[in-house]
Amino acid sequence: EPGADQYLRQQGRRNSNERQRIAALAALQRRKVAGNDRFVLRTTVFDRSNRVREAAINISKPTIEASDIVYMAGGLANKHAKVRVRTAEALADLGHREPLASQLRAVMARKLAPTSPS
Repeated sequence: EPGADQYLRQQGRRNSNERQRIAALAALQRRKVAGNDRFVLRTTVFDRSNRVREAAINISKPTIEASDIVYMAGGLANKHAKVRVRTAEALADLGHREPLASQLRAVMARKLAPTSPS
């Protein structure tokens, strides 16, 4: 169906009804079209509703791959704290905590690094 994916993306992002957004996300995930799975993953961070974000996590879990975790981990370095926190929550809820541990180790290494005398 021409335009179906675009329509589902619009519904998944803009529909005011949470249940309809969730249904659109589930439909997108079932359609094996490039980019749909990443759209659902982005929803785990960017949707305004916690309920929709949680549903997107559950929709994504069965098909998540290592490359998706790498893609998501980029959000841990976002300049907006809200995005960093939601990304960390999504990764943890998806069952992939290693990017969080790596990021935490990197932050702690920078904070604990000796400073050069002035």
